[in-house]
Amino acid sequence: MPVVYGGDRPKFQTNPGAVQHYLVSGAVGASKLSIWTSEWQPDGGPTTKHTHPHEEVFLFLAGDGEGEVGDEKVTVRPGVAVIIPPNTVHWFRNTGSAPMRQVVVLASPDYDGPTGPATEVADPRPLVCLDP
Repeated sequence: MPVVYGGDRPKFQTNPGAVQHYLVSGAVGASKLSIWTSEWQPDGGPTTKHTHPHEEVFLFLAGDGEGEVGDEKVTVRPGVAVIIPPNTVHWFRNTGSAPMRQVVVLASPDYDGPTGPATEVADPRPLVCLDP
């Protein structure tokens, strides 16, 4: 049974002012999903508008933000869960004065953002892997 401890979690960055930490991925034995935590600082840039070929779920734990999923504007705060269907354009940003924290689940054992086929659809910015 794989167990991932906090200090062992690789981190990556998807947008300015944000840092993500893997919890679960194919690298530690997951076969169907990836899970990571994400913390976005106030005034951290939004994610790019992008899609994934897999369903994705955001569970917001702290802070306030906004975004779009498809054509729908979304306001997020603690306790809000957003389910993003496969191949649906989406983005989020922190609109508050405190860090915005969330847990993200992607229905793939290999997150495709830092190194793979996430498809940016506007405002392209590189996805930077901090700890390969």
